[in-house]
Amino acid sequence: MTHYTYTQTLEALWNKAHAAYNSGNQDCTTYFDATDLEAMQTLGLRPHEVYDFVDDFCRYDNEPDRTTFVMVQGVRRSYLQEMQGGKHSDKTITAEDLPPKTDEVGGIAWLPRLIVKANAKLRGELHEDFMYGCAGDRNFFRENDIHPAEFLSLTWYTNSNTQTIVDWVKARRAQKISS
Repeated sequence: MTHYTYTQTLEALWNKAHAAYNSGNQDCTTYFDATDLEAMQTLGLRPHEVYDFVDDFCRYDNEPDRTTFVMVQGVRRSYLQEMQGGKHSDKTITAEDLPPKTDEVGGIAWLPRLIVKANAKLRGELHEDFMYGCAGDRNFFRENDIHPAEFLSLTWYTNSNTQTIVDWVKARRAQKISS
């Protein structure tokens, strides 16, 4: 796999998982061969992350789509290469580390949880029981007119500054209301 063709690799991995899932196989540990797993390591991606996107796509009216998967994983890949020097974190964020779904910051529900999940996604630390871009996240994104990859990038380039993120989300909400 080359850096130039990484998006094609991500699409191929998604397509492979989608085909396996549609054939009735829901064991993502059987979807990929050694070459796939090696590519996934370089991309900062684990089999359950591909499965989560495919599973939700199949169960929730084709959302999130393959393009969203590629865009989100592209941000993760870039973070792994640029910020982590290609080295994977050995930490895992679990349920105990996530704020409750009802927590608010700046009067915005779900945002504290989403910020923690976005940081964990960027670093490759999100436990396999959780998905960045799950149905609850997508509801937040839809309500605020934010793409999941856009929020992931925002979290990265603001260095997870909560107030900057809150201000940005509020500005996006205002744009949505006025249009």
